[in-house]
Amino acid sequence: EFEAMAWATAVGEVSPVFSTPFGYHILQVNEITTEAGKDKRRVSHILLRVGPSTYTLREASDKIDDFLDGIADGAKFEAAATAAGLTVESSGAFERGEAIPNVGPLRRAERFAFSNEPGTLSTDPIEDESAIYAFRVAQRLPGGQLPFEEVKDRVLADVTEEKQRKRAREKMEQALASSDGSLESIAAALGDEVRETIEFSRESFVPSIGRRNAFVAAAFSLEPGERSGIVDSDRGFYVMELVERFPVDEAAYAEQLPQLRQQILFEKRQTLITAWLESLILNADVVDYRAGGDGVQWTADPSSLQYSVGA
Repeated sequence: EFEAMAWATAVGEVSPVFSTPFGYHILQVNEITTEAGKDKRRVSHILLRVGPSTYTLREASDKIDDFLDGIADGAKFEAAATAAGLTVESSGAFERGEAIPNVGPLRRAERFAFSNEPGTLSTDPIEDESAIYAFRVAQRLPGGQLPFEEVKDRVLADVTEEKQRKRAREKMEQALASSDGSLESIAAALGDEVRETIEFSRESFVPSIGRRNAFVAAAFSLEPGERSGIVDSDRGFYVMELVERFPVDEAAYAEQLPQLRQQILFEKRQTLITAWLESLILNADVVDYRAGGDGVQWTADPSSLQYSVGA
């Protein structure tokens, strides 16, 4: 809905109010550009989020509880879901640490999937910001390569993007070869125009360019008046010329140095802690005794879930 409205609104105009699953929006189109042969739009927007009422949350919770009670009485998963007014959906296969397809990153559901055998039903509701779920482990797949049919769409998207980037680079190389070396002549060969950025630092977000990418790195490697070669960035290919470099405010830098040092140390500590925890989880030999009995051994094999949605 958001994309359709962005493409239906002219530059400088404000859209009518429209809704998406996130709430109600209005947007204004600020700029239209072309990158790698694709129309790109930069917009500003206002979002009014709409959350469920207490009544809606209570009703959803009651439905899931009724469903779980029905399962406990011996009803089948699909029949009990229908009786409770719920829909049954399948997630498709996913690996440990991945977001669950059609659900998203829900760690409690992921732990449930990899801690139980096929056919196991979650004994308590599991919820996130958008829904309340009851899950059942539908299938456990052996580790290894996924069948082509399951990754076909992903592969097609990757190949299409790779071909588009190849064509875009070839177009840029041809423009460079046919130009006199100036940005104006390169832009003319591309049927485009030269654009100038705002002033930016190494950490700034550059409109239409991004942040902390190859474009920013290349800009800080140039001297004023120097032109770059082809810069390969995540958003496309660029040729740039440095207009002006502003000297560092040494006094301000000295004042901010202790704070900057602490920030960098904090980021490095967080990176190390995260890597350490992920290594522990990956190599852990865990037995889950919460369901009683002899416990369930965790496995790294992919799983898929079947679930009922309550809100």
